[in-house]
Amino acid sequence: MKKFLSAMLISALAIGGAAIAHADNPIVQTIYTGDGAPMVANDTMYIYTGHDEDTATSWFDMREWHCYSSKDMANWTDLGSPLGVDTFTWAKKDAWAAQCIERDGKYYFYAPVLTQVGDAEKRYIGVAVADDPAGPFKDAIGGPLTDSEGTIIENIDPTIFIDDDANRTPYLYVGGGYKLSYIELDNDMVTAKTKLTDINTSEGMVGPIGFVDDFYEAPWLFKRDGKYYMLFSSGLYWGQPTFSQESVHYATSDSPTGGWKYQGKVMDTLFNDVGGWCFTCHVGLAEYKNHSYMFYHCGKLPGGGGYHRSECVEEFKFTDDGKIPFIPYTTTGPEQLEKLNPYNRVEAETMAFSGTTNPDPKGISLRTEIREDRSVNVCSIDDNDYIKVKGVDFGNDGAAAFTAAVACADGKGGTIELHIDSANGAKIGELPVTYTGGEYAWLEKSTGISGATGVHDLYFVFKGDNEDMFKFDYWQFTQKANDKQLVGITASAQPYKIDTADKYDKKTAAITATAIYANGDTEPLTNAEFTSDNTSVATVAQNGIVTAVSYGIANITVKSGEISEKVAIFVKDLDSEVTAKAITASAAELSVPLTLTANYTVTATFADGHTEDVTQEATAVYSSEIITADKGVITAKNTKGEATVTLSYQGEVGDSVSTTIKVTTFSIDAYTQIEAESYNSKEANNELSTEEADSGIAVNFIKNGDWLMYGGIDFGEVEKEISFTARASSGTAGGDIEIYIDSPDGDPIGTAKVKGSGDWAVYSDVSCNVSKVTGVHAVYLKFTGTSDNLMNFNWWKFNDAPIDTTTINAYDRIEAEDSNGSSGGQLGTEGADGGTAVNFIQNGSWLQFNNVDFGESGLASFTARAATDTTGGNIEIYIDGMGGTPIGTAIVSNTGGWLTYKDFSCNVTETTGVHTVYLKFTGNAEFLFNLNWWQFSKEKVDDSNSPLTFKIFDCNPQYEGGAEYVYWNDAVGMLDKHEGGTDGAVTFTVKVPAAGEYKMQVIKSTWEGSEKYSHIYTFNGDTANSVTFEYPFDWGQNTPCDFGTVTLNKGNNTIKIAANTGAINVQSVILTPLSTIGGDEPEETYKFFLTDCNPKLEGGAGITDWLPAINGIGQEDENGERKGAVTFTINVPKEGYYNMTAGIATWTSNNTPYPSYSHYYTINDNEPIIVNYMFDWKYNGLHESACSEPILLKEGKNTIKITAHADNSATDVGYLLLTYDRPSEPPTPPEPPVGDKKFEATITKAQADGNDIKATVKVSNTTDESVSAQVITALYDNNGVMLSAKLSDVKSFASGSDTDVSSTFVKLGDMQGCNVKAFVWDSAAGMKPIIQTPLQKAVE
Repeated sequence: MKKFLSAMLISALAIGGAAIAHADNPIVQTIYTGDGAPMVANDTMYIYTGHDEDTATSWFDMREWHCYSSKDMANWTDLGSPLGVDTFTWAKKDAWAAQCIERDGKYYFYAPVLTQVGDAEKRYIGVAVADDPAGPFKDAIGGPLTDSEGTIIENIDPTIFIDDDANRTPYLYVGGGYKLSYIELDNDMVTAKTKLTDINTSEGMVGPIGFVDDFYEAPWLFKRDGKYYMLFSSGLYWGQPTFSQESVHYATSDSPTGGWKYQGKVMDTLFNDVGGWCFTCHVGLAEYKNHSYMFYHCGKLPGGGGYHRSECVEEFKFTDDGKIPFIPYTTTGPEQLEKLNPYNRVEAETMAFSGTTNPDPKGISLRTEIREDRSVNVCSIDDNDYIKVKGVDFGNDGAAAFTAAVACADGKGGTIELHIDSANGAKIGELPVTYTGGEYAWLEKSTGISGATGVHDLYFVFKGDNEDMFKFDYWQFTQKANDKQLVGITASAQPYKIDTADKYDKKTAAITATAIYANGDTEPLTNAEFTSDNTSVATVAQNGIVTAVSYGIANITVKSGEISEKVAIFVKDLDSEVTAKAITASAAELSVPLTLTANYTVTATFADGHTEDVTQEATAVYSSEIITADKGVITAKNTKGEATVTLSYQGEVGDSVSTTIKVTTFSIDAYTQIEAESYNSKEANNELSTEEADSGIAVNFIKNGDWLMYGGIDFGEVEKEISFTARASSGTAGGDIEIYIDSPDGDPIGTAKVKGSGDWAVYSDVSCNVSKVTGVHAVYLKFTGTSDNLMNFNWWKFNDAPIDTTTINAYDRIEAEDSNGSSGGQLGTEGADGGTAVNFIQNGSWLQFNNVDFGESGLASFTARAATDTTGGNIEIYIDGMGGTPIGTAIVSNTGGWLTYKDFSCNVTETTGVHTVYLKFTGNAEFLFNLNWWQFSKEKVDDSNSPLTFKIFDCNPQYEGGAEYVYWNDAVGMLDKHEGGTDGAVTFTVKVPAAGEYKMQVIKSTWEGSEKYSHIYTFNGDTANSVTFEYPFDWGQNTPCDFGTVTLNKGNNTIKIAANTGAINVQSVILTPLSTIGGDEPEETYKFFLTDCNPKLEGGAGITDWLPAINGIGQEDENGERKGAVTFTINVPKEGYYNMTAGIATWTSNNTPYPSYSHYYTINDNEPIIVNYMFDWKYNGLHESACSEPILLKEGKNTIKITAHADNSATDVGYLLLTYDRPSEPPTPPEPPVGDKKFEATITKAQADGNDIKATVKVSNTTDESVSAQVITALYDNNGVMLSAKLSDVKSFASGSDTDVSSTFVKLGDMQGCNVKAFVWDSAAGMKPIIQTPLQKAVE
C-alpha cells in the first residue's frame, strides 16, 4: 500500500453556504508542468516549463515546453508552447528541464533532448532561438551544441548565465546523476568556446549530512552582488523514488567556474500534504521589481505526483550577508505586485487559479489550447469549472457591463457566472453562451453587471448540462458612469436553428435585445437596427424576425448607435436532425452473472451527423426467457445460456433502425479462485484502486465499511459444510472480511480475520468456516476495522470442505514443509537430513502455520533445525501476524554446508492458547539457510553464546568527514581518506548482555579492485589499543569477514571505524560470546504501541493509516502554530529509570550525524524533556531510535504527552520500547573534594571563525588520582536543537593536569543565538556523568 501515491489537492466543496477558498500555488492548473525556468524581459516575468503528459505513469512523458507570463506575480497568462522536441529534427524525445536567456534582442533556449546513437539513446544539448520570449523558436544550429554525449540522466538541466564582465561571457552548466559540467560559449550564444569541463562536486557541493545533500542534478547559476550562486537538487536515487525525494541546496563561489563552497538547504522535499508528493525538485531563481522569487514544482494538483508535477513560486528575501534562507512552500504563493485593470482586454487564459467546485476531481479540469495562429484560448469547459483572477480593481464607481469573446458549436452552450471573492461568493452578473456559428466562430457577447466595486478576486464559474460547453478567448469590463449612455447590448435568438421549409414551426426566429447603460440600468432595446451578414441564408426584419432563405450560417447584427452585438443563426434541414440513420449499443456482447443486471446505452446517429442518447426511447426485444431487457438494463434470471437483444429506435421522421446485443448469462464456481479486482459493484468510502502485488493485482485503499459485490456465484445444489479463504496483507492492524449473501446487510455467513503483517507487501491466506449455502447468489465481502486503511486484497474463494480446526501441538516437532502459507519467490523443498527441508530461503521469506496450540502456560523456548553454507540469518517468530515485535529470534549461523544440519534455539516470550505462527527469515546472504523442522519447548535454553548482529545504521551512528549512509546496501560508506578534509569515520554503539570476550565478524562490501583495503577499529575510545584490520578481498556485497576476538563491557560499547586504505562499505558487526561474565540478569523490556494506549489527540495529530503510529505531532494550524500533540497512558511494574527507544518514521531528509528531529516528552506532568530522533529512510516501517537519557517512571500508570519541539517535528511515533535500568533512588554523590582538590571543566572558547565554529573545553584535575573521562562537545541552535556533536577519545586526565579539548563545527547559516554545550562522562557508551552539570557557553 503506497499510501503516499494518493496525495493530491481536493478542491473544497461549499457546505452550508461557506466560501470556497482556492489556493494560488501551483501557478498553472490547466496542464501538468515542471522544471520551471524563470526569465525577466520587457518588464515581464516569464516562466518556461516542461509539460508532463496526462498519460505518464511510470516515467516522464514530456514532448514540448510551455511559456507563461505575469506582471503582478499572481495572475499568469498562458502563451502556449513556443517549441517542442520536434523543433530539433535530430532529436528523438524528452522535453526535459530547459532555460532561456536574452542577449542583444534575441532569446536563446537551451534544452536537453534524447537522440538515437546506434543502438543507444544519448543525451545532448540543443539550442533554439527566437525574436520574442513567447516564440516561435527555431533550431539555431541544426544539431547538438557540443559533441559531448550523456546517459539518460547526464547532460540534463542546462543553466545558462551571462556574466557582467567586460566581454559579457556566457557560461552553460549541465548536470545530472551526480555529474556537473560547464562550457564557455562564444558571444553568438550558439558556439561552444571550450569543451565540457567537469566540476568536482565533492569539494564544495556536499553538505554536512552526506548523500542527502550532495549535488545530484538541477543546477541553477546566477550572480548577485559580485558573488556567484549555484542552486542544485540532492538526494534522488533512480529506481528508489518511493523513499528518495529531493531537496534543494546551494553553494557560492568567487568565480563562475569553480571554488564552490556549500552554504545550506533552500527547500525541503515535497513529500507532505502541503507540497503534494513529488520526488524531484527543480528550482529557478529570478529577481523582479525589487523582489526575489524561487520557482519550483510539486505534485499538488488532482491526479498529481512524481510524473504529474505542477509549477509553483515563493517570494523570499536574501539575508543581509547575501545568504538564501530556507524557503517553506505555501498554497498561497507570493503577494500580488499590482492590481489588475478589468477595463482593459484580458485574455481568458490569464488566471491565478482554475479548477472545479466538484467535490472529487480526478485530474485537470478546464484546459487551454493553441490555435493555428498560435493564439491561446480556454477550452474543455465543463459544468462547475471555474477560473480565478486575483486582485481585480473595479474602482470606486464599479463596472456596468461585461463582454467576453466566446465560441460555441451546435448543441452546446452554457452560462458564465461572475462571482467575487470566491466561487460561491456574491454574483455580479451572468452571461448565457449559445451557438456562435461553430466551434471556433468567435463572437463578443455582453451582459450587465451590478455590485462590482473596489478590489476583489474575480471568479468565472461555468454552468451547464454539457461537457466541453464552449470556448473562451478574452474578456473586458466597461466602467460605470452616472449618465445613461448605452455601453452594451445583450442579444439572443429563439430558436437559433431554423429551416427553409415551414417545419416544426421553425422557419423564423425572433431576436430579442437588452440595452446596458453606463449607470448600470438595463432595459429592452427598442431602437435597434438589425442586419444580416448573409442574406442569401437568412434575412431579418427591423422588428427582429429572422426568416430562413437557404441552408447555411448567418450572423445577425443588433446595433444601436456605435454599440452592437451579433447573434448566429443556423439554417438547416431540420428533418435531418430528427431522422435516425443508425443506432449503436455500448457493447455488442455482454456477459451477465446469474441474478444480476448489466447496463447498456443506445446512441442514435441522425442524418445531420449529430448523435443523441436514446436509451430510454429505444425498444428491446429478447430471444430467450433467460433474461429481460428494457431501458438500458439487462437482467439475468437463474439459468445459464445465450440470448439476443434487438434494440430499435425511430426518429420523428424516417424508418426505424436497429442493432443487437448478444447476451451470455453465466455463473462462477464458488470453489475456484476469484480475483479481488473482478467485482461487479462496490461501496467505498474513497476511491478504491488496484496495484500490482503478490504476483497479481490487488485491491487497495480499503476502508471500514467498504464492500465489494461478486455476482453469479454458484455454490451447487448439494448442501455441505464449506469454508472461505482470502489472500490479503495489512501494514496496519488489519481488519475483518465479513461474508454476506445477496445483500451487504443482515448477518454475515462468516468472518475472516486479517492480521497486521507490518508490511503491505507481505500477503497471507486467512480462512474461516461459513454457513451452508446452495444455489446461485451474489456474494458481498464487507470490510470492517479501526485503522484508516485496513488491508490490500488479492483474491478469495470458497472451499468445499470446512477448515480443519484440529490444533497442532506447539511442543511437537513440526515439519517446515507442512506450512499453511508462504511467501518468498523461490521457496522450494528437497530431501535432506532424513526428511524434507524447505530451501531457497531468502531475506523476507516466511512460512505460516495455523492452529498452533501453546496450552495454558509454560512456553519458554524455540528450536529449529537448519543448514547453511553462508553467513545464515535469523528466524523471527511472530504470533497472529508479522507486525510488531517477534516473541523470539533464533540466529542460524554457518553449519559447514547445505546438507550439514544443526539445531538453533532461542528463548521466547510466553504465549498461551491457539494461534497462527509465522516464521519470518531475515539476513544478508542471497540464500540464508535450509529449514527442516521446528518446535517449541517449555524448557529455557542457554542462549548466552548466540551471535548478536548489530547493523550500524540502527546503532546511533555518528559520522565524521565524508562518511555517510549508503542506501543501496544499507551500509556506511566513504570511510576513506579525504584530501584536504577530515577522513571518513563512524562511531556507533553496541549493547551486549555480559562483559567478556566476543568473536567479531564484519559485514562489508568492496567496490574497487585492491587486495589491501583496511580500516582502523577503536573500541570504547581506547586509541592506545586500536586495531588496523585488513579485509580479505572479494567482489561480494555484504560478505562476512572474521575480525578476531574483542573484549567488551556489559551494556553499551562504542566501536569506531576510521579510514586507513581503500573504499570499503561496512554494514554490520556480528558478535558471538566466547567467555563472558555478568550476564545472568535478564533485561526487563516493555513495548507500548501508542495506538493501543488510549491516545488522546490534539491539534493536527492523527493515526497514520499505513503504520501503527501517530502523525501530525507538531503540525502547523492555519496560524502557523504547532499544536499537534498526543497524550497516552502506559503501565510499568515498578518504579525506576528506564532506557527508552522510540519506534519512529521520519519523513524528511536530514540524516545528520546527531539527531535533528525531536519532540518534547512530558511525563506525569513534570518538566518536558527533549527527545532527539535519528533519521531513517524506512518509508514502509518503523525504525528504532534510542534516546540518550533514561526516563523516570512510577509504578503502575504513567501519562506521557508528546508535543512539538521548535520546527523539528516531522516524525511519526509508533511505539516506545522501555528497558528497566536502575532504581529511582538518587545516585550516591561523589566524594567531596579535599580542600581545593577537584575535577572540573569549563568552556573557554565558543567562537565563530569564518565558516567554522571553534570550541575549547578546559579540563582541570587537582585531585590526587588520574581520572578517565570522555568529553562530548555539542552545538545547539537557538531553539535548543542539537545540530552536531564531537566526541573526544576516552582520556586519562593525570593528577594536577590542565587539558584543552578542542572541537570544530561547520557553520550552518545564521548562528545567532547558538550555544555550545559540553558533557563530561565516563564514556559515550556508559553515559555516567563525571561532572554532574552540563557546561554551556553562547557562540560569540
